[in-house]
Amino acid sequence: MALAAEFIALMPLRITVEPFLAMDASTSGRGYAVRTYDDPLTFAARFEPSALLTKDPQHKDIASKGILILDVDDVDGTRHVINVSDRITVPTEVQAAGIHTNPPIIAAQPVYDDLGLHHQVVLI
Repeated sequence: MALAAEFIALMPLRITVEPFLAMDASTSGRGYAVRTYDDPLTFAARFEPSALLTKDPQHKDIASKGILILDVDDVDGTRHVINVSDRITVPTEVQAAGIHTNPPIIAAQPVYDDLGLHHQVVLI
């Protein structure tokens, strides 16, 4: 489902997401696995600096530096629900808030309404 134009208008940024494909031990040659990713997707997004305490995948306390609110469809109409294994690239507007170019995804949560999947919230 495409988001209403009014909601998309609140998402002035473009975030690049590379969906995680696999851990490939055969390509590193260094004795450890290398993550491989699919082709990048570009999503409309909004960034809100916010320090939130949450749990990482290993259930340790971790503070996020911000929240990304993203469309569920990329700018070309490809649907992808983001997960913590994906790699994101944030624009300079987000980097100005002290966020690394490729910040780790701490948590990713799809948000539903009465019609289904509406948008996504990602903690970085």
